[in-house]
Amino acid sequence: MASFALARVYQQSFESHPYGTLAVTNGTLNAIGDVVAQITQSLFQPQDEYHSPVAYDIPRTLRFFAFGLGMGPLIGRWNLFLEQRFPLRFLNGHKTGSVSVKALTKRVASDQIIMAPIGVCLRPLRAHTFGLIRSPRLSSLQYS
Repeated sequence: MASFALARVYQQSFESHPYGTLAVTNGTLNAIGDVVAQITQSLFQPQDEYHSPVAYDIPRTLRFFAFGLGMGPLIGRWNLFLEQRFPLRFLNGHKTGSVSVKALTKRVASDQIIMAPIGVCLRPLRAHTFGLIRSPRLSSLQYS
């Protein structure tokens, strides 16, 4: 029952403050993803003389939160634009059933041609430290 209450609170928040809700939700989900990635990395990293144990990196999680906080509204506007520009017309005219493959292809192509390069350009912001952005080690970093 708590999940229904949480869904109701989210829906009410989204209706009254859509961009703030998107920002906080996206930031929170990014931070949770980073927490899971760091814990998984520490659990499965080999413990030998070549790999030293890695301490949990709180600033990294905060950077992921900040990145998601900023990107949430941008991605929300982008998806709204895609929905308006390339609506997924249902083939049988009803709200259920198959969607138009042509419209779906246009939407995915637009997303990959326009938004994906922006995400690639912003990728260095998620590096372990900002000092590594200019480092030759940047290419060897594993992004989570």
